[in-house]
Amino acid sequence: MRFPNTPVDTSRDKKYEAKAIFRNTSWLLVDRLLRMSVGLFIGLWLARYLGSENFGIYSYAIAFSGLFQSLSTLGLESIAIRDIVREPSKSGEILGTVFSLQLIGGLISLLLVIGTIIGLRPNETLTHWIVIIVAAKIPLNAFSTFDIWFQSQCKSKYTVCVKLFVFILVSALKVIAINAHAPLVIFAWVFLLESILFSAGIGLAYKLVLERYTPLWAASVARAKTLLSSSWSLLVSEVVIMVYMRIDQIMIKEFLGNSEVGIYSLAIRFTEIWYFIPIAIVNSIFPAIILLRETDELAYKKRLQQLYKIVTWVSLSIVLGTQFLAKYLIVFSLGQDYTESATILSITIWVIVFASQGIARGKWLVMEILQSYSFMFIGFFVLCYVSLYYLWIPIYGLKGAALATILSQAVVAIFAPMLFRKTRPSSFMLIKAFTPLY
Repeated sequence: MRFPNTPVDTSRDKKYEAKAIFRNTSWLLVDRLLRMSVGLFIGLWLARYLGSENFGIYSYAIAFSGLFQSLSTLGLESIAIRDIVREPSKSGEILGTVFSLQLIGGLISLLLVIGTIIGLRPNETLTHWIVIIVAAKIPLNAFSTFDIWFQSQCKSKYTVCVKLFVFILVSALKVIAINAHAPLVIFAWVFLLESILFSAGIGLAYKLVLERYTPLWAASVARAKTLLSSSWSLLVSEVVIMVYMRIDQIMIKEFLGNSEVGIYSLAIRFTEIWYFIPIAIVNSIFPAIILLRETDELAYKKRLQQLYKIVTWVSLSIVLGTQFLAKYLIVFSLGQDYTESATILSITIWVIVFASQGIARGKWLVMEILQSYSFMFIGFFVLCYVSLYYLWIPIYGLKGAALATILSQAVVAIFAPMLFRKTRPSSFMLIKAFTPLY
């Protein structure tokens, strides 16, 4: 399989200067801020329109398909970006291989989703259709390979432009569907359409940016083996993270029902909209820190500690602000029927602190080629997470689910790495990140 390739960039160091990083981060932040504000408004409108029962089914479908999404990406993104920065002349081989692997992984994941949902809930036809339609986006994740190249070059503005255009169009379609009193299945199709349009748009943007170049992407079996041997531990970590982010809604449905899923998913939605800030910061600074790792060890460690502090304090600011505004945000937006969502939000928002630290620490593991330790941390995470959920949800309901989420994330971000000599320094650095910025 062959695709358009990227050229060798002889001025790669300039891409990672402070101004380039700032511009790249700014584009990502603008994208997320617009998507957050408009998306939150549309999401709340949709929740009010569908009601807690149908909104619970819709949220369940997204959560269930999300459990299988990481299988399609194969944990390759960070590895691919690292290799492109280190070997720009091999970028075509890297990108072509990643695309092929993720496409195959996506198709397999889609088949797993279909078989699993039919087996788990044999008598719920509506749930089957909603889950299958939503999950049809999974193979399209392969087109995010184009975004990998843009990230590696600190040119995220092209991805942002595509995402914003698609987002505005899809948001308009949701508004039309709500005003037309469309059934639930229409919103599932709109969800899928967003991925289709983004895939086409990001591919077109890549072609336009590199139109003057003729080299081709080329998938390589040897490169595939190298990538997979480096990414398998990250894949397992991403699967566990996705399980952590989605299994709560699935277990809540099993223990409490669709309405509770709708209430809890609203609180989670208010929490997840803030993840874009640490992700944007980490993704923009990551290529520069890779170069420091190769050239200046002291500066590398200093920049890494600064990164940990930034994401920690930004997250703490979000948490404190949400504590004061949670009830007003939920009740004002959705009415008294969703008051319980405000209580859950005031608890779940704390998870962003440890999740942000985990995101930054994950990049450090890649740079130090210690990603295999992620597999070690998974055991602690799964043990804590599943045990607490089974113990606390039946007793404490939605509050138990929220508290279990926070404690489990703290274990995987800070406490588990302390048990291993090579990863222990990262835990101390993350703890130090709670000290004031300087």
